[in-house]
Amino acid sequence: MDNTEVIEATETTLRLRHNATGHVFTYRIEDGDLLPGRVEEGHGPKDPGDVAADVHAAAKREAKRRGMI
Repeated sequence: MDNTEVIEATETTLRLRHNATGHVFTYRIEDGDLLPGRVEEGHGPKDPGDVAADVHAAAKREAKRRGMI
């Protein structure tokens, strides 16, 4: 995954950290869908919205790889 790492994965939750900014994005899995949740503040100067699309794409790939969606 580009600039992201999975820090937690359960049957219903996926949490990823964007390494460049430190923001942590939480996703829920409900009825086979990936739903965005809260975002924890990072250490970088960027707004979480600046990297959200990249993290969402990485979360979707990871959820598919794990058979969650």
